[in-house]
Amino acid sequence: MSDERDLTDAQWALMEPLLPVTKGKRSRPFRDHRPLINGIIYRFRTGCPWRDVPERYGPWRAVWRRHSQLSSRGVWDEMLMRLLVQADAVGHVNWNVSADSTSACPPARRDAVPAGRCNTSQPHRGPGRITRVRALSRLIMRLAGPAAG
Repeated sequence: MSDERDLTDAQWALMEPLLPVTKGKRSRPFRDHRPLINGIIYRFRTGCPWRDVPERYGPWRAVWRRHSQLSSRGVWDEMLMRLLVQADAVGHVNWNVSADSTSACPPARRDAVPAGRCNTSQPHRGPGRITRVRALSRLIMRLAGPAAG
């Protein structure tokens, strides 16, 4: 049973070549990427805890472990960059950005900085894992178009 929001074949065709190879000599069979990636996307789309990822995507620990492995190796960032290049080449990326002074200041603790002041003592670390995975899944869906799986 698959969710209508799982990756279609066209979307998977864009994503699969960017993932690490699952073939090789291992003591135990390596799980297929596709159900685990669908589980990761499901988890970030719904905001549920890892333990609540449906069993159809595999054991929740396997889904979490694959996400952790891909994150620590920088695979999500690499995939996002490569897909952005592809999307830009076909004109799917709008590079016009509007920013005001409120978006340039990282959030501060209430007790650390007076209201209206920017907390410059803590460096801004950039987008987190959730933001990267969501951006990646949206980009894949946009590149693959409305094609059915």
